[in-house]
Amino acid sequence: MTDDAPQGPGPAAGRRKRATPLQVVDAPQSAPPRLVKPARTKRRHSLALASFLLLVVGPITAVFVYLYAFAADQYASYAAFSVRKQDFNTAMSVFGALPTLSSGTADIEVIHEFIQSRDLVAKLDAELDLRKRFSLRRDTDPVFGLKPDAAIEDLVTYWNRMVVPQLNSSNGILTLETHAFTPQDAQEINAAVLRESSELVERLSQIAQEDAIRQARDELGLATARLKTARIALATFRKQERIIDPNADYQSQMGLMAQLEQKLAEVLIERDLLESAPDKDPRKANADRKIAAIRNRIEAERKQVASDGNSDRTKQLYATFGTYEGLLVDKEFAEKTYTSALSALDEAQAEAKHKSRYLAAHILPGLAQTPEYPRRIILGTMFSVLAFFTWVLLILIAYSLRDRR
Repeated sequence: MTDDAPQGPGPAAGRRKRATPLQVVDAPQSAPPRLVKPARTKRRHSLALASFLLLVVGPITAVFVYLYAFAADQYASYAAFSVRKQDFNTAMSVFGALPTLSSGTADIEVIHEFIQSRDLVAKLDAELDLRKRFSLRRDTDPVFGLKPDAAIEDLVTYWNRMVVPQLNSSNGILTLETHAFTPQDAQEINAAVLRESSELVERLSQIAQEDAIRQARDELGLATARLKTARIALATFRKQERIIDPNADYQSQMGLMAQLEQKLAEVLIERDLLESAPDKDPRKANADRKIAAIRNRIEAERKQVASDGNSDRTKQLYATFGTYEGLLVDKEFAEKTYTSALSALDEAQAEAKHKSRYLAAHILPGLAQTPEYPRRIILGTMFSVLAFFTWVLLILIAYSLRDRR
């Protein structure tokens, strides 16, 4: 009897017969799922935690301990100033004596660079002993303090950390912030910088005034030499030609012709008045002789100043007149140049007396009462964020190298 043989009648067999093709047969029950193993701390987790403690928690704790236990307090002194120019108008007017104030933008930029310069640091170090003042807390605060035997280059670098000039280019105001370990040192250093800046402005103003006066004097010297040369040349010409003013001679000659023309007109009128007199009247003959003589003289004078320039006298007259006019123009130009140079010198000297640059301090160096630096919370927070992100980056790099194996 095989397995495919039909079974005998019974309830189960009857149910199988009544089953339809759409009837779903119950599936056998599956085996129970396996249980997941409990999580265990692996070696890489321990290394990550150890690195977090070593690279994040430890350094942050050390930084906060140093900032609050060892870092020395720093006091700040503030000052604000600008460079002003005072101009007095020299023109002769009702308001000529009123001063005009203007800002020296270029001068304040020079002061900004001067405050950060090595020359100022060296001068103030010799005057105030900056190394001693900045190394006052070096024994307890080696991070923010300066070494007592620091070189000048290190002193300049440290100076630019402790003395911070901030320039506002829009209004030309420079704000100076000076840090020190005592409020007195901060105030004294700030006042010394302000004094040196004021002296620099005065030196720059004096140099500019001296340059302007020296240039005006040089121009006056050249103008004087030119005028002297022009006068000597004109005097030599007059001496050689034995004539004072060719133009005056020409004008006198033209005046003579005008007089002859006027005399001729008078004689002609007299001759016309004698028309009713007899022909043998001696007055007619006398008038005719006068008219002929005057006309001959006028003709002779015209030939001497003829415009065609054929006569030797005319050529000589034209040459003399042209040379004289050239020398006269040179002399007049030299005189105008001399007058202008003399006025420029007078104006430069007047401006040197009335025009000045000066440093106007809006905020004087004050004495601090509360330390402002170091800013412990800001520095600690910035270091904490940097340490955390550095650790995260190292962990990501380590896992990336692990996944590539």
